[in-house]
Amino acid sequence: MSRKQKTNGFTLVELLVVIAIIGILVSMLMPAFIAVRAAARTTQCQSNLKNFALSMNNFATNDPAGRFCTGAYDWNRDGAPDRFGWVHDMIDQNAGLPGEMLCPASPFRASEKVNDLLGKDTSDLGRTPPNRVGIFGPYMTIVAGTPILSPERDAAVLDMIEAGYSTNYASSWFMVRGQPKLQGDTTTTYIDGSSGFKEFQDTTGPLKYRQVEGGQVPAANVPLLGCAAPGDSDEAFLVRGINEELAEGIRLAESFNDGPAFWDGTAVKLIDDAYGSSGLVDIKNCIIAADGWPSLGSVMEPIALANDLGSPVLQDTRDWYAVHNNKCNIAMADGSVKTVVDRNGDGFLNPGFDVGEDTMSTLEDKAARIGYTDSTLELHPSVIYCGIMLNNDEVLKESFED
Repeated sequence: MSRKQKTNGFTLVELLVVIAIIGILVSMLMPAFIAVRAAARTTQCQSNLKNFALSMNNFATNDPAGRFCTGAYDWNRDGAPDRFGWVHDMIDQNAGLPGEMLCPASPFRASEKVNDLLGKDTSDLGRTPPNRVGIFGPYMTIVAGTPILSPERDAAVLDMIEAGYSTNYASSWFMVRGQPKLQGDTTTTYIDGSSGFKEFQDTTGPLKYRQVEGGQVPAANVPLLGCAAPGDSDEAFLVRGINEELAEGIRLAESFNDGPAFWDGTAVKLIDDAYGSSGLVDIKNCIIAADGWPSLGSVMEPIALANDLGSPVLQDTRDWYAVHNNKCNIAMADGSVKTVVDRNGDGFLNPGFDVGEDTMSTLEDKAARIGYTDSTLELHPSVIYCGIMLNNDEVLKESFED
């Protein structure tokens, strides 16, 4: 008599059912995994920025001039990055290696100023302060001694980056330039309108502790450093590949915000674009009331004094970018970190420019040519100050004595 032998195992149908269930579970859990990973990157970015801000506060405490840093990460404008600038300052204090503390969410893995190191100018023939010309640290001594756009230069730049002299964060204009230089007569305080205030020596230099302590703007509202935007198309594509991550042709990040600007009806322009070499500008025409921002529909526009530009003078903040799911992290002078929401999804943070006046451009054209696609206010002064002076009283006082 034959006996059927019982076999153990799954049938094909059972296996297919199990695989289908696993696939459904994975598809359900994947968004959660992605969200957790994004949250972790945001937290890491905030931690980086907090460390940077605390390092700068420590630097200001010990610096004879009370500066938060010695300048921007910009060889042509601020000096050799292994001798000057906030990246060097942090390494010099043994406070960390900025090159190992990149914003993990940003697709831009280094500053466009790496192109300067390799031999391509990204600073519009920027002028290094005379007392910093030719002063190099150990890495820049080697970089400067090799032919530009050569394998030897590539290797020297890579050594410098691997030593921590790199970043993909962008400074505020306040942090690296402080304020415009002032001059005056018996009735008026002036700034030199022929300068765009991007050059180190055309301003008072990096932000100082006493400017924050004695200013009208709380330290918690004075920005220092934030997630960087993509650099301009004529400057920010890496000219030579130096390793697998920094491959030729990748886009690089901006270094610092350009400073005081205005809306001329078609574009956001710096002060020098308006006045050129025409002479001095009454700074009363450029300052805004720090506490006066009435609502005008969807636009929060600052109260300006009589202004022959026809637009408030605000910081050009297009060197910051919302890389964290329409959010941007920004370190403040008090050591805190704020997260700002890009409310209209164009990637940039508008401090109050009324770009809605440009009705001749398409949305795509605005995004490519201007950055700000509409007038939605994203940097409110109660959160982050974007005026030109941290203490307006400094420029409003006239001559009291005959």
